[in-house]
Amino acid sequence: MKYIAVFVLLLSALLGGEWSAPIDIFTATVVIGPVVGVDGTGNAVIIATTTPDGTTYYTNYAQLVGGSVTNSGNFGSFSISSVSNVISVNSAGNAASSWRERMGSGILFKGAVLLNGTWTLPAALSDPINFQSPFYSPGINLDSSNTALVVWTAEEIASPHDYAVQFNTYFGGWLVSPGTAFLPSPATDVLGNLVFAGSPTGQGLALWLDGTNPKVQSSYYDGSGWHANSLLSTNVNTTYAANAVAMNASNNGILLWGNPTLGINSSYFSNPFSYLTEQTVYLGGSNNTVPNAVVCLSESGVATALWVVHNTVTMDYSLFSSSSQSGGAWGPTTTLATPSTNFVQSPNIAVDGSGNVYAVWEQDDAFGNGFVYYNQYQVSTSNWLAQPILLSSLGHFQHNQICRSMRLEMQL
Repeated sequence: MKYIAVFVLLLSALLGGEWSAPIDIFTATVVIGPVVGVDGTGNAVIIATTTPDGTTYYTNYAQLVGGSVTNSGNFGSFSISSVSNVISVNSAGNAASSWRERMGSGILFKGAVLLNGTWTLPAALSDPINFQSPFYSPGINLDSSNTALVVWTAEEIASPHDYAVQFNTYFGGWLVSPGTAFLPSPATDVLGNLVFAGSPTGQGLALWLDGTNPKVQSSYYDGSGWHANSLLSTNVNTTYAANAVAMNASNNGILLWGNPTLGINSSYFSNPFSYLTEQTVYLGGSNNTVPNAVVCLSESGVATALWVVHNTVTMDYSLFSSSSQSGGAWGPTTTLATPSTNFVQSPNIAVDGSGNVYAVWEQDDAFGNGFVYYNQYQVSTSNWLAQPILLSSLGHFQHNQICRSMRLEMQL
């Protein structure tokens, strides 16, 4: 395979209410799957996969401190790209990361932890000999005590190919072999599209699809163990499963999934351990699909969802948002990107300690060049900015990322 372009991962930071100019982080023939997390002082840790030749791949890391790139390197090479990078950064600036590599015919999850500026050696988290991991990203959280949790779906390689949700934890070291968080019933049910979110105190929520008899299930991690599965709904669409989950520092949560009308439904998790009544976020329609959805949850319990809608007749793409207070009905839908045949993808969302919401996404122009846009919901005006702000200027094929959780200690 021949590559004719050099791609540069650019990162732009929100400082003092304004976005800085893009900064070069990684330069390679191809940069894949960048993810970023931000600490309590506004510094960032970035992970991405790069390749100089399309044959040898590297999982690269870097820190962005005071607007400057530092402590950059890679975790070693592997021969076949199987990217699924995730990262979690706590308020102190420590980080946990995980990524996927191929090992022979199997798929292996690896992990490393950044402690006081130094990365631990990469360690195997999963069991590629007995289980294969479907092509879904794992979930990850690093809490304030530097304990990490990584969770993923796995399928038994030997017959009868049972499924399981597995996990590994780090506290001074990773588990030698992964634990099993929960099993479907029957065990041969296909588990899919698992999403996970954690809190600074080490609690977490997992959401996944149980596919043979379609249903949405969730499990709560209390910091030391998993609670029994909770059936959230059988009102589910498995073709366009735009699952998303978020938690706040009070360990409340919000969970989203695709409904049968190709829209989105939700449930609010109220700590301790109560899932509230199912709500409709977006009704959907026969000609619409929701390929992407993300959600954030403020400390006051306001959930804000951001999702892409693709009309399969007009081929238009749109970007919408809506909010809900503490599990109540979702409010009016706001259009952030008007219907257009220009491709919209990679929405990301975060909320600060004051409840202001930040959204970024990629949208193509008429020539297929990707640009990254930004908008902000301001609590003071109870509204989004009238027009999105263009962050990128290159017009290449880009894939954006915003920090998955802006810590409450972050000064914006």
